[in-house]
Amino acid sequence: MRSRILIVEDEPLVAQDIATILTSAGYVVADMVGTVPLAISFARSRRYEAAVLDANLRGESAELLAEALQQEGTPFLVLSGYSRAHLKGALSNAPLLSKPFSRDALVRAVAAISQ
Repeated sequence: MRSRILIVEDEPLVAQDIATILTSAGYVVADMVGTVPLAISFARSRRYEAAVLDANLRGESAELLAEALQQEGTPFLVLSGYSRAHLKGALSNAPLLSKPFSRDALVRAVAAISQ
């Protein structure tokens, strides 16, 4: 399992925890970014097998990023402290992992979208 993963999370410690979990599970964390504009740029210019994204980045919804990932054919899952009812657009139909999450739940969720 050498899937290249994009992590989009604005909290550096959370992003690093996600990266550590996924790396230990055999994934390649290709990039970690913390803003919607940079994540959209990466999603459009680089190839990933999957993305893990926070629904809210520095007060900005990741909805446009989710749309860009869909356009690029990159599967993604959403991490959020909010319920599905608070997610809009492309975020609302994506697999959702509630924060806080367990190591095993994250690995299972990424495995489900990156196959």
